[in-house]
Amino acid sequence: MAKLLPKDELQRQLGIIAKQEQKEFIKNNHQDLVDRFVGKFFKQEQSWGGSSPKIWYKYTKVLGIKPDDVYVIQENVPTAHCSVYSFQQDILGNVSFDMSNKTQVHNLGKEISEDQFNKEWNRIMDVLNNLG
Repeated sequence: MAKLLPKDELQRQLGIIAKQEQKEFIKNNHQDLVDRFVGKFFKQEQSWGGSSPKIWYKYTKVLGIKPDDVYVIQENVPTAHCSVYSFQQDILGNVSFDMSNKTQVHNLGKEISEDQFNKEWNRIMDVLNNLG
């Protein structure tokens, strides 16, 4: 007759198996996330909320996704944190740059072309160059 393992030993073994499965899942999905997001450009609607319909856009380029950035939000649905840089000009004219930030890929907004991103970057640079 087979000897039954104690409950705590079974839980320990299940934990080891779950970690191995998670590592394999990340390994299998990391490159797909890199291919889908890294080097791509996005714009995300911004506002101060409330009843004001006034919006502006934050423009973002995804710089990288490391294997440690990949995680699961639902069973077998991968997502990731990503390194980005972004800029925006709000409706009051305030310009901000975030040159090394982390965000989540599902919070990037709508994908745009590199040309559209560069057009907005150049527009912001013109605003700054014309300040003096």
